[in-house]
Order: sequence, then structure tokens, then C-alpha cells
Amino acid sequence: EYDTGKLVEYSQKTKELLGYCDEEMQKLNVLDWDKGFTSIEEYLKTVADLGEGPICLERKHTRKDGSVYDASITAVKIFSDRQPLLYASVRDVSVQKKIENDLVIANKKLQSLAQNVPGVVYIYQLFPDGKSRFPYASEHIKQIYGVTPAEVREDASKVYEALHPEDFDRVVVK
Repeated sequence: EYDTGKLVEYSQKTKELLGYCDEEMQKLNVLDWDKGFTSIEEYLKTVADLGEGPICLERKHTRKDGSVYDASITAVKIFSDRQPLLYASVRDVSVQKKIENDLVIANKKLQSLAQNVPGVVYIYQLFPDGKSRFPYASEHIKQIYGVTPAEVREDASKVYEALHPEDFDRVVVK
């Protein structure tokens, strides 16, 4: 129910995700699994953003056993017999969130390493048509070639322009 946050209908997957039996599910409202809401009023403020279209949000949901998962929610206000209802599609995105967090940590480690290594840490790509780029280059590329990593991310030609003519043939692979 839109005004109370009480479950009206739910899927088998929702029941499995939350870990409740049918009898328990029928007694639940949003405050039982979304501990981020401290009151129905707070929940209503969030769903008040529902106009004509759906909203997408991420929340932490708590299962019956107390474990918590990251939920990606798409919700839309619908009407049944003129009564407003909230239709929500929920996905457990905990694995995705962990991967995203792991990538952030790995990127921070790479940045730290790249800042402390003398010279440039880079990835260089040479394409069959002869074009090349540096999809990754540490900030030290500025000191050596006078270009920023962003300037050579898609096209390495600015690095070639910075090379001394006598070094060009030794450095550039044809």
C-alpha cells in the first residue's frame, strides 16, 4: 500500500530475498526490511517524488536473519480501484557493489604506485591502421612529454610531436 508501506503482493523471488514465509510476508511493511527509514513519514517523503514516471534508487535492505544487502529499486506509483499503490522492482546488487568498491581500491593503489614510480606508467595501444593511444598514463607524462593523460587517451600523436627528431625512429614502432 502506498500510504502505509505494507506489502500487498510480492514475488517468490522477493520472499526468497528477504527470507520470510508467506504468513510473515503478509504482515510486513517497508520499515521491516529498509532500516534506513525511521518512520512511515520518512518513507512517504521519499515516495512523494513519484510523479508520472518511475524513480530509481539504491537502499540497504535487511533480511529476516539480519543480514544486509544492497538493493537497486525501480518504483512507480500505480492505481488499483482508484487506490494508489507502489509497484517496486528490487534487485540484489551486492556483488556489483563489491566489484565497484574493489575497482575503486585497485585504482587508488595504481594511482599511488604510479605517483611514486620514477618515469611514466602507461598502457600503449597500437592499432592495425597505425593509430595509437595511451588509454592509461600516469600524471608524470606531463613532466616528460608536456601532455596530460587526457590529451593522449584517444590519440598518442601529441607524444610523438614532443619527441626529438633523432629519437623518433627508435621510440616509435612502425
